Amino acid sequence: MKLTRRRLRRIILEETAKLQIEGRIASVSDLARSGDVIDNWASSLLDALVTSLPNGRMLLELKPETRQNIIEAIRSAVISSLITPLGGRGLDPYARRKQKREDLESAVQRHKWGPLAGPGL
Repeated sequence: MKLTRRRLRRIILEETAKLQIEGRIASVSDLARSGDVIDNWASSLLDALVTSLPNGRMLLELKPETRQNIIEAIRSAVISSLITPLGGRGLDPYARRKQKREDLESAVQRHKWGPLAGPGL
């Protein structure tokens, strides 16, 4: 079997990705799945800030929706901050192109069938 340049490049990318996986503590997906732990920590942090900030009592007066939005913003910032120190990486170039291609194909299918239509309708 002849090994093409394209196939060789793909093998190299896959093996490089495997080596990078071995040296990391957590991936981006792992961090995202740990969102509940980060949410609990963010909630505890807000509770602790009530007593330590000059106007901390105002945190007690937040609407539940506003408090949840603050917790989600903290979660997003924490995950973004932890990616590099824990060795997590985003998608490699090949995976990014594949993801973009799949997203485009999905969008074409949605446009083709419409929002409420489907193959069985």
